[in-house]
Amino acid sequence: MVIKDLAGSVICEVAGESLVGADLRRLKLWRADFRAKNLSGADMAYADCSGADFTDANLSGVNLSNSTLKKTILVRADLRGADLERADLEGANIEGAKINGDTRTFKLRTNGAKGGWVSC
Repeated sequence: MVIKDLAGSVICEVAGESLVGADLRRLKLWRADFRAKNLSGADMAYADCSGADFTDANLSGVNLSNSTLKKTILVRADLRGADLERADLEGANIEGAKINGDTRTFKLRTNGAKGGWVSC
């Protein structure tokens, strides 16, 4: 599976035909285009997704612990059951992002984040 940035340039290629359950740990995914993509169950721990666009993406059960999500767009993203422990969402847009009681937010940094979560 090819991952492209918002300008359409290839960032990297990962094994498999989809991003469901993909191993994206520690990758530099700056300005990645994940709009409306299904990344459920993916491991993105310690990944740098600064400026990436996750609008309408399925991030349920994704491990985003210790990841950098500065200025990331998470509008209407499904984060139910995701692990956001120690993630950095400084300046991110989280308008309408879905979370639930299983979403881990321990020591989550949200300085300057815009919008608000929807608990469901």
